[in-house]
Amino acid sequence: MIDNVKDIMKRKFEADLRKKEELRNFDLTSSQIFEDEMIKKELFYDQRDKFFRDKPGYKKIINSIGEEEWISEEELKKRDGYLNFEDDMEDAAIHQKRLLSKYFLVSFVIITLSLVVIFFLIENKGYIEISANKKGVEIFLDDELVSLTTGRITTIEDVVTGKHTIRLVKQGFKVNPRFVVVNVLKSDPKSPVPTKVEFVVDSIVEHKEKIIK
Repeated sequence: MIDNVKDIMKRKFEADLRKKEELRNFDLTSSQIFEDEMIKKELFYDQRDKFFRDKPGYKKIINSIGEEEWISEEELKKRDGYLNFEDDMEDAAIHQKRLLSKYFLVSFVIITLSLVVIFFLIENKGYIEISANKKGVEIFLDDELVSLTTGRITTIEDVVTGKHTIRLVKQGFKVNPRFVVVNVLKSDPKSPVPTKVEFVVDSIVEHKEKIIK
């Protein structure tokens, strides 16, 4: 009984091995056939292209179903829904060159402008000295809070040259003048000349008392 079972298992094992070997051989054969077909097709297309390329009056096109085809110029004029393969490739190359040229030109312009702006921001700067009689008053430069007064002279550095509006704000206090427009000049490192501004800050109560007196 045991010998019969062993014999059956052995035959089944051998059958499985034969089946696997057949499948492997089939896969190898199919793969080889596919590769051979691809090589034959490439050789055919190469030979066909060589033949028609040297033959006057023929054009290579991509027809309406997406296949490459060589036809005469007369037949080409009669057809619709085709692309002239050679002309299309040439146009694509020209278009690509134009795009690259535009890209490099735009990149050059952007880089140049960036360098000019950076140079302008770095080189064309000055500073402002603000004199106020109160400490802790908010200083606004072009409506942006930049610092607080120190009670003496407060320096605002790295201000871009040109016109700027300065105003001081403190709740419960009156500032005179209300705002000042200054023209900041470029600061010379050897002999810096600040743009000077002076404000007088009084409490509203003190201001009323002065008016009454």
